[in-house]
Amino acid sequence: MEINLESFSVECTECDMDEDADDYSSLEKFSRKHVEHTGHDIRWVQGSAVPEVSVSESTDYRLRCETCNESWSFDSQYEAEEFQSDHAEYTDHEAVGEIETEESWTAHCGDCRTTQEFATQSEANEWRDEHRTKDHRTGIRTVFGTIREQQTESAQSEPSLVETGHSKSQRDRIKNIKELISKLEDECEDGAPVPFILIEAEMVGMTQSKAQTELEKLKQKGEVYEPSSGFVRTT
Repeated sequence: MEINLESFSVECTECDMDEDADDYSSLEKFSRKHVEHTGHDIRWVQGSAVPEVSVSESTDYRLRCETCNESWSFDSQYEAEEFQSDHAEYTDHEAVGEIETEESWTAHCGDCRTTQEFATQSEANEWRDEHRTKDHRTGIRTVFGTIREQQTESAQSEPSLVETGHSKSQRDRIKNIKELISKLEDECEDGAPVPFILIEAEMVGMTQSKAQTELEKLKQKGEVYEPSSGFVRTT
Protein backbone atom coordinates (compact mmCIF):
# COMPACT_ATOMS: atom_id res chain seq x y z
CA MET A 1 0.00 0.00 0.00
CA GLU A 2 1.43 3.36 -1.02
CA ILE A 3 1.32 6.22 1.48
CA ASN A 4 1.21 9.68 -0.03
CA LEU A 5 2.63 12.02 2.60
CA GLU A 6 1.61 15.09 0.60
CA SER A 7 -2.11 14.27 0.76
CA PHE A 8 -2.65 15.10 4.44
CA SER A 9 -4.37 18.14 5.92
CA VAL A 10 -5.36 19.06 9.48
CA GLU A 11 -8.45 20.68 10.91
CA CYS A 12 -9.41 22.12 14.28
CA THR A 13 -13.14 22.25 14.84
CA GLU A 14 -12.75 24.33 18.00
CA CYS A 15 -11.42 27.33 16.07
CA ASP A 16 -12.91 26.42 12.66
CA MET A 17 -9.47 26.09 11.07
CA ASP A 18 -8.09 23.83 8.40
CA GLU A 19 -4.57 23.79 7.06
CA ASP A 20 -2.55 21.98 4.44
CA ALA A 21 1.03 22.30 3.27
CA ASP A 22 3.29 21.27 0.42
CA ASP A 23 5.24 18.86 2.58
CA TYR A 24 4.40 16.60 5.50
CA SER A 25 7.10 17.89 7.86
CA SER A 26 5.77 21.46 7.69
CA LEU A 27 2.23 20.31 8.36
CA GLU A 28 3.31 18.07 11.22
CA LYS A 29 5.15 21.01 12.80
CA PHE A 30 2.13 23.26 12.34
CA SER A 31 -0.16 20.73 14.04
CA ARG A 32 2.20 20.38 17.02
CA LYS A 33 2.52 24.14 17.41
CA HIS A 34 -1.23 24.64 17.12
CA VAL A 35 -1.87 22.15 19.93
CA GLU A 36 0.95 23.68 21.98
CA HIS A 37 -0.48 27.20 21.70
CA THR A 38 -4.21 26.41 21.92
CA GLY A 39 -4.61 23.09 23.73
CA HIS A 40 -7.15 22.10 21.08
CA ASP A 41 -7.59 18.65 19.58
CA ILE A 42 -6.77 18.53 15.89
CA ARG A 43 -8.03 16.02 13.36
CA TRP A 44 -5.95 14.69 10.49
CA VAL A 45 -7.64 13.97 7.18
CA GLN A 46 -6.44 12.60 3.88
CA GLY A 47 -7.70 12.84 0.34
CA SER A 48 -10.11 15.51 -0.89
CA ALA A 49 -11.23 16.27 2.62
CA VAL A 50 -11.32 20.03 2.37
CA PRO A 51 -12.31 20.90 -1.19
CA GLU A 52 -12.69 24.38 -2.59
CA VAL A 53 -16.38 25.28 -2.62
CA SER A 54 -17.33 28.67 -4.02
CA VAL A 55 -20.51 30.59 -3.24
CA SER A 56 -21.62 33.22 -5.72
CA GLU A 57 -24.63 35.46 -6.17
CA SER A 58 -26.66 35.62 -9.38
CA THR A 59 -29.70 37.61 -10.46
CA ASP A 60 -32.49 36.41 -12.73
CA TYR A 61 -34.49 38.93 -14.73
CA ARG A 62 -38.01 37.74 -15.29
CA LEU A 63 -40.77 38.76 -17.67
CA ARG A 64 -44.34 37.54 -17.89
CA CYS A 65 -46.95 38.03 -20.59
CA GLU A 66 -50.46 37.54 -19.31
CA THR A 67 -51.80 37.23 -22.87
CA CYS A 68 -49.44 34.37 -23.68
CA ASN A 69 -49.61 33.05 -20.13
CA GLU A 70 -45.86 32.53 -20.38
CA SER A 71 -42.86 33.56 -18.30
CA TRP A 72 -39.22 34.02 -19.31
CA SER A 73 -35.98 34.30 -17.38
CA PHE A 74 -32.83 36.16 -18.49
CA ASP A 75 -29.29 36.51 -17.22
CA SER A 76 -29.09 40.28 -17.70
CA GLN A 77 -31.24 43.38 -17.68
CA TYR A 78 -30.26 44.05 -21.29
CA GLU A 79 -31.48 40.64 -22.51
CA ALA A 80 -34.79 41.08 -20.70
CA GLU A 81 -35.36 44.56 -22.13
CA GLU A 82 -34.46 43.41 -25.64
CA PHE A 83 -36.92 40.51 -25.44
CA GLN A 84 -39.58 42.78 -23.96
CA SER A 85 -39.19 45.18 -26.90
CA ASP A 86 -39.22 42.39 -29.50
CA HIS A 87 -42.23 40.70 -27.95
CA ALA A 88 -44.21 43.92 -28.07
CA GLU A 89 -43.12 44.59 -31.67
CA TYR A 90 -43.75 41.13 -33.13
CA THR A 91 -46.98 40.35 -31.32
CA ASP A 92 -50.00 42.38 -30.39
CA HIS A 93 -49.24 41.89 -26.71
CA GLU A 94 -48.27 45.40 -25.70
CA ALA A 95 -48.59 44.85 -21.95
CA VAL A 96 -45.75 42.45 -21.34
CA GLY A 97 -45.34 43.65 -17.78
CA GLU A 98 -42.51 44.97 -15.67
CA ILE A 99 -39.14 43.28 -15.50
CA GLU A 100 -38.78 41.61 -12.12
CA THR A 101 -35.55 40.52 -10.48
CA GLU A 102 -34.94 37.48 -8.31
CA GLU A 103 -31.66 36.88 -6.53
CA SER A 104 -30.25 33.41 -5.97
CA TRP A 105 -27.03 31.93 -4.61
CA THR A 106 -25.01 29.15 -6.18
CA ALA A 107 -22.55 26.85 -4.39
CA HIS A 108 -20.10 24.95 -6.57
CA CYS A 109 -17.56 22.29 -5.57
CA GLY A 110 -14.65 22.18 -8.00
CA ASP A 111 -13.50 18.76 -6.77
CA CYS A 112 -16.67 16.78 -7.54
CA ARG A 113 -18.23 19.36 -9.89
CA THR A 114 -21.43 19.53 -7.87
CA THR A 115 -23.53 22.69 -8.14
CA GLN A 116 -26.49 23.63 -5.95
CA GLU A 117 -28.72 26.71 -6.14
CA PHE A 118 -30.26 28.38 -3.08
CA ALA A 119 -32.64 31.22 -2.38
CA THR A 120 -30.45 32.81 0.30
CA GLN A 121 -26.76 33.21 0.99
CA SER A 122 -27.07 31.59 4.42
CA GLU A 123 -28.50 28.41 2.86
CA ALA A 124 -25.67 28.31 0.33
CA ASN A 125 -23.05 28.81 3.06
CA GLU A 126 -24.62 26.09 5.19
CA TRP A 127 -24.49 23.62 2.30
CA ARG A 128 -20.88 24.62 1.55
CA ASP A 129 -19.76 24.01 5.13
CA GLU A 130 -21.57 20.67 5.36
CA HIS A 131 -20.25 19.53 1.97
CA ARG A 132 -16.68 20.37 2.95
CA THR A 133 -16.79 18.73 6.37
CA LYS A 134 -18.96 15.66 5.71
CA ASP A 135 -19.46 14.76 2.07
CA HIS A 136 -15.72 14.92 1.37
CA ARG A 137 -14.53 12.98 4.38
CA THR A 138 -13.28 10.32 2.00
CA GLY A 139 -10.84 8.76 4.44
CA ILE A 140 -8.32 6.14 3.33
CA ARG A 141 -8.08 2.39 2.94
CA THR A 142 -7.98 0.39 6.15
CA VAL A 143 -4.93 -1.82 6.33
CA PHE A 144 -6.40 -4.28 8.76
CA GLY A 145 -10.10 -4.63 8.03
CA THR A 146 -10.35 -7.84 10.06
CA ILE A 147 -9.42 -6.40 13.45
CA ARG A 148 -13.00 -6.30 14.65
CA GLU A 149 -13.49 -9.94 13.67
CA GLN A 150 -10.30 -10.81 15.55
CA GLN A 151 -11.75 -9.35 18.73
CA THR A 152 -14.91 -11.47 18.98
CA GLU A 153 -13.86 -13.31 22.14
CA SER A 154 -16.37 -12.95 24.91
CA ALA A 155 -15.72 -10.71 27.88
CA GLN A 156 -15.78 -13.81 30.14
CA SER A 157 -12.73 -15.29 28.43
CA GLU A 158 -10.72 -12.07 28.83
CA PRO A 159 -8.41 -11.43 31.82
CA SER A 160 -9.97 -9.14 34.36
CA LEU A 161 -9.05 -5.54 35.08
CA VAL A 162 -7.48 -6.61 38.38
CA GLU A 163 -5.21 -9.14 36.60
CA THR A 164 -3.94 -6.85 33.86
CA GLY A 165 -4.44 -3.31 35.13
CA HIS A 166 -6.34 -2.48 31.93
CA SER A 167 -9.98 -2.88 30.94
CA LYS A 168 -10.77 -4.94 27.83
CA SER A 169 -11.50 -1.76 25.85
CA GLN A 170 -8.14 -0.29 26.87
CA ARG A 171 -6.30 -3.46 25.87
CA ASP A 172 -8.11 -3.50 22.54
CA ARG A 173 -7.14 0.09 21.84
CA ILE A 174 -3.48 -0.57 22.66
CA LYS A 175 -3.51 -3.73 20.53
CA ASN A 176 -5.08 -1.84 17.63
CA ILE A 177 -2.49 0.93 17.71
CA LYS A 178 0.43 -1.50 17.90
CA GLU A 179 -0.96 -3.54 15.01
CA LEU A 180 -1.37 -0.38 12.97
CA ILE A 181 2.21 0.69 13.59
CA SER A 182 3.63 -2.73 12.78
CA LYS A 183 1.69 -2.84 9.52
CA LEU A 184 2.61 0.68 8.46
CA GLU A 185 6.16 1.19 9.73
CA ASP A 186 7.81 -0.36 6.66
CA GLU A 187 5.75 1.70 4.19
CA CYS A 188 7.89 4.80 4.77
CA GLU A 189 11.62 5.09 5.35
CA ASP A 190 11.19 6.83 8.72
CA GLY A 191 8.42 4.56 10.01
CA ALA A 192 4.66 4.78 10.31
CA PRO A 193 3.33 8.34 9.82
CA VAL A 194 1.39 9.38 12.92
CA PRO A 195 -1.48 11.00 10.95
CA PHE A 196 -2.01 7.79 9.00
CA ILE A 197 -2.25 5.84 12.25
CA LEU A 198 -4.78 8.28 13.67
CA ILE A 199 -6.94 8.21 10.54
CA GLU A 200 -6.84 4.42 10.35
CA ALA A 201 -7.72 4.14 14.05
CA GLU A 202 -10.71 6.40 13.47
CA MET A 203 -11.92 4.09 10.72
CA VAL A 204 -12.18 1.18 13.16
CA GLY A 205 -14.18 3.12 15.74
CA MET A 206 -11.58 4.99 17.81
CA THR A 207 -11.46 8.79 18.00
CA GLN A 208 -8.23 10.40 16.90
CA SER A 209 -7.73 12.03 20.29
CA LYS A 210 -8.10 8.65 22.00
CA ALA A 211 -5.71 7.05 19.53
CA GLN A 212 -3.18 9.83 20.17
CA THR A 213 -3.49 9.19 23.92
CA GLU A 214 -2.86 5.46 23.49
CA LEU A 215 0.08 6.19 21.21
CA GLU A 216 1.65 8.42 23.87
CA LYS A 217 1.20 5.64 26.44
CA LEU A 218 3.00 3.18 24.17
CA LYS A 219 5.89 5.63 23.77
CA GLN A 220 6.10 6.12 27.54
CA LYS A 221 6.24 2.33 28.03
CA GLY A 222 9.01 2.06 25.46
CA GLU A 223 6.94 -0.20 23.19
CA VAL A 224 7.20 2.27 20.31
CA TYR A 225 9.66 5.05 19.58
CA GLU A 226 9.85 8.11 17.34
CA PRO A 227 12.82 7.87 14.93
CA SER A 228 11.92 11.30 13.54
CA SER A 229 9.23 13.85 14.22
CA GLY A 230 5.83 12.61 13.09
CA PHE A 231 6.87 8.96 12.59
CA VAL A 232 6.86 5.97 14.94
CA ARG A 233 8.19 2.40 14.98
CA THR A 234 7.68 -0.55 17.29
CA THR A 235 10.62 -1.61 19.48
